[in-house]
Amino acid sequence: LGVNALIADESSSGIHSMFTAGEALVRGDVVYFKAGDSRMWKVNMTTGNADKIPAVAMAADDIGSGNVGKFLLQGFVRDNGTFPSYTIAGRLYAPEAEGPPTQTAPSTDGDIVQVIGWAVTADMVYFNPSNDIIEVA
Repeated sequence: LGVNALIADESSSGIHSMFTAGEALVRGDVVYFKAGDSRMWKVNMTTGNADKIPAVAMAADDIGSGNVGKFLLQGFVRDNGTFPSYTIAGRLYAPEAEGPPTQTAPSTDGDIVQVIGWAVTADMVYFNPSNDIIEVA
């Protein structure tokens, strides 16, 4: 397996798989697998959303609701238009609100914290979600 860290904007390199999107996704959206319909949906790590975790993949492209698309299970994604400006080498977390990774860990009682990678550059991440999740108390 060769993983290329020198990828162009709006691309990814790593371990990919094809799944059906449960809702419209943009490149970089962090997703969970919903067993009830076998589709990928955006994670939400806020209290009361235990059915919307854990983060297992990231949309590697823009994917319409109900369409089959490419999802990154582990590797690099670069997207200058979707990602905020990350602090290089900073830890990334599954987002409290749906969307791309964040560098701010969820912090409200009942929220769930999951480390999902780190920032390689301001617009490129290494996605490698931990299986460990911690509830904020």
